[in-house]
Parts: sequence; structure tokens; C-alpha cells
Amino acid sequence: MGKKYYYDVFEDIEKYPDAWAYMIVGGRSTGKTYGALWGCYERKHKFIFSKRTADDVKLMCSGAKMLDGDGMEKPDYSPFKPINRDKCINVKAFPLYEGLGCFYNATEDDNGKEHPTGAPVGNIIGLSVATKFKGFDMSDCPYLIFDEFIPRKWERINRGEGDQLMDLYATVARDRILRGYPPLKLLALANSVNLSNPLSNTMEITDVMADMQIKGEESKYLEDRGIFIRMLKGTEDFQDAIKDDPVFKAMGHTAWGQMAYGNEFSYDDMSNIGKIQLKNFRPVCSFKYKNPTYYVYQNNGKYFICGSAFNDKSKPSYDLNRENDQKRFYIDYALDLRNECINDNVRFTNYSMYDLIVNYHRVFKLR
Repeated sequence: MGKKYYYDVFEDIEKYPDAWAYMIVGGRSTGKTYGALWGCYERKHKFIFSKRTADDVKLMCSGAKMLDGDGMEKPDYSPFKPINRDKCINVKAFPLYEGLGCFYNATEDDNGKEHPTGAPVGNIIGLSVATKFKGFDMSDCPYLIFDEFIPRKWERINRGEGDQLMDLYATVARDRILRGYPPLKLLALANSVNLSNPLSNTMEITDVMADMQIKGEESKYLEDRGIFIRMLKGTEDFQDAIKDDPVFKAMGHTAWGQMAYGNEFSYDDMSNIGKIQLKNFRPVCSFKYKNPTYYVYQNNGKYFICGSAFNDKSKPSYDLNRENDQKRFYIDYALDLRNECINDNVRFTNYSMYDLIVNYHRVFKLR
């Protein structure tokens, strides 16, 4: 048997066929995007390939013209470039409108210019402009691929991006259901940069991913929700192949290296996450965020935030789904809890609560 360097998402799709969402988080060069695109193409499944912005789509489609008027060849930034090389095909990304394009099998004319042929093999859409397109029908696409769903640390993003993607998913999925097709499958691909990100938060799987990171779990299927999560570690063949890489040797031990090569959320602090005994702790307040309610306890200057309810109705309660309560909780408790967290005096049962307190202004836009 030949060596296996890269991950094939369709192996997990075949193993968990009832899932509708496959959240694939892996280090660099593990084959996430390659495997998803080639798997769709090889099986003749039309797909939607979504990137974050219209500029991402523009860059991806910039190589389709191939030749400028002065005869200069344009570089090809399409994710199909390595697939074309390895599989001896010629799929190119062609622009249609701002933030919208298609992948086509292409042929080259006598002047060296590429031309699309036949029906598109996949659609391309920039998530930031998806709401501009009304009445489109992509029900013939059984897969929606969202590439790099976890933004890089320096990217400025729309905090509602997770909701935006789910709106796009719902639009396409609804059309498929009405036409009697199987449910749309979401393939969300990313590097392990930040546990707390718009899509994971919208899907409310941030704490599941954090728990997997703490326990070293590589996969989890949330059967009741139809969500499959894969935390790629890289195959033994892949790890063996990169061991002499100069960048890996120089940077593999750093936070960046652990993220890029080891698929660890090395930028996320897990030291405040865990469980403690509530004996001698007294109730302070409670707050609701999304659906769950959380409870704050204190004992000798130490705080614990968890889901274990207390019955003391005299303690303040806040609904953080309401803007006014977001402001009241910030003034009354959140700022002090953040300061105590910095001093290592607060423990949380899950990561999303830690992220909420430490990054309160990033979660809520207080005016």
C-alpha cells in the first residue's frame, strides 16, 4: 500500500452518512481543501465553494483569462491548481459577477487563452456578498464547502459571519428539500487558529471542540445534531515527511508551529477551564447567554462559573440576549470578573464562558 500523506473528507462522509455538517480542523498542508474539491469532482457532484470575501473570489478567478493584451500570463490562484497538476485535468475558476464565479473544465485556444466548456462543475460565492444575490437556485449542489471558516488572527471579520453562512446553507437546503433531493452537506474547513470563531459559536460547538482539544480526541459525532467534527493530527506518513523540513525544525515547538503542524489551538488559553467542588461557595448572580443559563459562585475571592443552578431568587439574574442586560451585567459584574480572571481567580466549566468574560466587548457591541 502506498503512503498516505493527506486527509480525505469523503472517508468520513461515507462513515457518517447521516451527518449534515462536517467540521474539519487541521494543520497546514493536510489536504482538507484538496480532498473536498477532488472528491466532489471525481464523483461528479456539483458543489458550492464559499470564501470569506468578494476579493477572495476575485483573486481565485484572476487566472482564468490567462493572457493579458500584452501576452503576459497571469498566475493561477485557484484551489484546483494542484489538483489539475496531479490528476491531469484542467479546471479553472471564471468570474461572473463581483463575488460570484464558477469552476469549469477549460480548453485552451490557439492563442493560449482558456475557455470554459460544458456545465459548471461548481459555483463560487463570496460570503460577504451572498445576501446581494436574490432568487438564485443552487439546489443541484449537494455540497457547500466553506474554506477557512476559522479566520486568521490578523483578519478583520464580520461577527455575524456564522449566521450569514447558515442563512446561505438554509437557502440552498430549502430548495433541495422542496425538490425531493437529499439534505445539503456542509463541509467547513479550517486551520486550528481560534476555538472561538463566528461559525463555531453560531453552531454552538465551541465547547465541544475545546473539550476535544483538552482530551486529545481526534473525532466526535454529535449524532443527535448530525454534526461531525474532525481534529486532524496528520498521518504518520505526513509527520515523517515533514520532520526534516527546515521550518518545522525551527518553528515546530512554537505556538505558531503547534497550530500549523500539530493542529493544536495553541493561541487559546485553557488554564482557566475545569471543574471544582462547590462546597463553601456562595451564589453571586446568574446570566443567560443564548439558550443556557450560567451561575456565578464565590468563595474567599475565588469565583466559579458553571451550569449548576442555585435556588436563591434574591441574587441578580441577567438575560444577555437583551442589549440592556448586556450593559447592566457588564457594569455590575463582567468587568470585575474579567479582572479577577486576569489574576487567575476565576474558573469556568467551559471555554465559551471564559471567552465571553475575557472578550466581552468583542462578543457584544456595547453602545
